[in-house]
Amino acid sequence: MLSRLGFALIEADSVQKAMALCEESPPDLVVVDWTLPDEDGISLVQQIRRLPGGEKIKLILCTAERSVTHIETALAAGADDYIAKPFGIDVLETKLGYLGFDVASQIANPLERRHFSRVGFAGMAASEPEEAIFSAGQTIFAAGDAPDFAYLLLAGEAKLSANAADGQTIDVLLKPFALLGEMALTETATPRRASAVALTDCSLMRLSRAAFQAELGQISPFMRNWVESLGDRMAELIDHLPGASETK
Repeated sequence: MLSRLGFALIEADSVQKAMALCEESPPDLVVVDWTLPDEDGISLVQQIRRLPGGEKIKLILCTAERSVTHIETALAAGADDYIAKPFGIDVLETKLGYLGFDVASQIANPLERRHFSRVGFAGMAASEPEEAIFSAGQTIFAAGDAPDFAYLLLAGEAKLSANAADGQTIDVLLKPFALLGEMALTETATPRRASAVALTDCSLMRLSRAAFQAELGQISPFMRNWVESLGDRMAELIDHLPGASETK
């Protein structure tokens, strides 16, 4: 997948081989598997960071595990980002955009990158294993639905429609990295007051309300960051929808 995104690819099947390659010619990016034959990926991340100039190398750690503990361990070891297997090229492209690589989905603003990277990390702890796929014209959720899930748009475009206080319908165009229905995660389970429709074929991370509440119950600092991000996002939404209802 990296070669399809324009990267010159060199592979290593062990920590020892990977370190030899990094010492010989430091790469711009290393995608590290958590499970390796000789040592684990955490060890490789730590060793790369200790190399001269190792702090400049972008490191993505990938694993089948999605727990908050695994995510925090990866970041504490020095990883820049974390990706859960299995994943598609769209997800990888998004992660590379977070890190500032010149790919189609790159987010140029560093503050925005950090914000959505934090959202994505924490979201994986409550997300379903597979991405949710919606075809153009398909309803993602409708007003009156039970707020069982929130969504993070990974690819494609969608439209969110909410009723303003004066009765008018306000539409918002959503592009990759936008959150949809996020208040469903933290408020009481009242029916949604907004609807969302896919304008193009869309790929979304679907976040379970039940899983999110279970993680939040552990009072993890990581989940507190997630809640802070929800607050940031809602403030932005209110700015764009003056007088509108919350987008549940």
